[in-house]
Amino acid sequence: VTGSSSRIGRATATAFAREGAKVVVTYYQNRAGAEETATEVEAEGGLPFVVPLDLSEGASIDAAVQTVQDALGTVSVLVNNGVAWPGFPGPGELFETAPVARFRGSLKANLEGHYLLTRAVVGGMRAAGWGRVVHVSTGLVEDGLPGVSAYVTAKAGLHGLTRTMSR
Repeated sequence: VTGSSSRIGRATATAFAREGAKVVVTYYQNRAGAEETATEVEAEGGLPFVVPLDLSEGASIDAAVQTVQDALGTVSVLVNNGVAWPGFPGPGELFETAPVARFRGSLKANLEGHYLLTRAVVGGMRAAGWGRVVHVSTGLVEDGLPGVSAYVTAKAGLHGLTRTMSR
């Protein structure tokens, strides 16, 4: 479960734990939160495994997947919940003056990272003859929100990726 050091990711991890699952708890910067999630996972009957993960870095994704596969074997379920929130625009900032680097960074972490992580585990699922990938997104794809075009664009891309993979 990516982004499982708090909120939706933590709730997802503990739900899997109630089913007796081995749960990989990932975190980007909030190791303390990941450890709290791991404690909750264990209390719910699951087996937690805490792994750092930076979805904006391919090397981090590869290292995390290798660590998990070495310790636990094939990933059966991937929940892509992690998010890199780009923040809101500064005073006076407009769509046309927003830094392109912010847009690219958000696409890299919120779309490309999920794509790469999914790609790294789906082959094992296919070989095992079973697997599930869940991409957590946002209603902002339908509604929009001023000032967060990068985030919404990345999540819309995730919708397209999900539809394509399902076919």
